[in-house]
Amino acid sequence: MLYLKSLPIRSFSLNTLLISVALTISACSGDEEPGGSAFVSHSADTVTTEVLQRNAATNSSESIGKVLDSMLNTMNNSSAIGRAFSLPGVGITSSEAPSAEGIFNDPTEAGPILNDDFQNRMRTESSTLFSSLMGLSGNPTVTRTGNTVAIDPDENEICQLQTLDGAVALSTCSQLLADLSVRITAETDQSGLISYLFREQVVAEIGYTPVHGSYELKLAGLRSLMNRMLELDATSDSV
Repeated sequence: MLYLKSLPIRSFSLNTLLISVALTISACSGDEEPGGSAFVSHSADTVTTEVLQRNAATNSSESIGKVLDSMLNTMNNSSAIGRAFSLPGVGITSSEAPSAEGIFNDPTEAGPILNDDFQNRMRTESSTLFSSLMGLSGNPTVTRTGNTVAIDPDENEICQLQTLDGAVALSTCSQLLADLSVRITAETDQSGLISYLFREQVVAEIGYTPVHGSYELKLAGLRSLMNRMLELDATSDSV
């Protein structure tokens, strides 16, 4: 049993949780809508680099939002899943009020499984994170070759979004993300592939359009990232 509700939200990164959930749920099939919905697009050559960045950020963020909706629908219709991710006796109508920073409500009580405040924070913070990673805020370095956009995002700004405590934690986060880069390979002005690279190895890829997304985790790149985490601090919460 996973009593995750006992964990306060700020004991880990919301952004990390959201992306991990999306990658896990969508690893096999993505979130494509039934019927293969069409969308209107134009050649990537016809738009500016900033438009490509903004569309990649918006469409990838919204597609993960659809995954979250699918996850919530599944959880709300499965008492077994609800029990696995909740702390019995602490819910919406319980005499013991749920923590303001709780994640899940009691599945034996009426109402949604996921705490509304937590869900709203995830959606808001994920949108902000994608904007930062796409080089739309902070002090990134952005270059474009054809319809491929290479981004060295502002690691200090990203770390500031992670609700980390203390200068040491922020410094460790910044050191880790100093080796992170992002590449947008635009197929049209509205669709393409986002690659997250660590030391030039792909860690994760998000295929995006206005109507669906696909997600893939690369184990070799993930191993490189984890090895660097161990080098920095094997026990640090900030890592």
